[in-house]
Amino acid sequence: MKLKSRTLFEWGMVLLIILVIMGVFGSKMRLMQGQIELATFKSTLGSLRTAFVLEHLLIAVSSDEKGAPPLQRNPFLLLGQRPTNYAGSLDKVKLESVAPGNWVFDPMSNSVGYVLMNAQFLETPANTTAVWFRVSGLPRPQQMTAIENYTWLGEVLQ
Repeated sequence: MKLKSRTLFEWGMVLLIILVIMGVFGSKMRLMQGQIELATFKSTLGSLRTAFVLEHLLIAVSSDEKGAPPLQRNPFLLLGQRPTNYAGSLDKVKLESVAPGNWVFDPMSNSVGYVLMNAQFLETPANTTAVWFRVSGLPRPQQMTAIENYTWLGEVLQ
């Protein structure tokens, strides 16, 4: 009987250690998902800003002002290939129809939005499900600036 209770205790300890390791792994995995989302978000935001710079340079080197392409307010339309997670152009009122992890362009406010997959990693402002960047600098060069002060995993988004 003593041997049985000792074996049962040992198996219980092994199970407890496995559960603790699984809990730590799950926590680190969620943090990693937040970091991956932030990295892909920043990559797409950088691409959109680069598209504005390239549009401005194209117009600057153009010898004929009349031959310049019309001003494009939606930066996604400047990209050679739109991201697969671009949901399209819509109003903020319809934002709830956009799946998490997707980008939108709001022509009413002239802003670009991203619907968060893991909103718990956005520290400020509280209870935010999307981050918004206003397109400004008309006529050219255009830029994108954060509408609010967003902090994502300790990093301020600009």
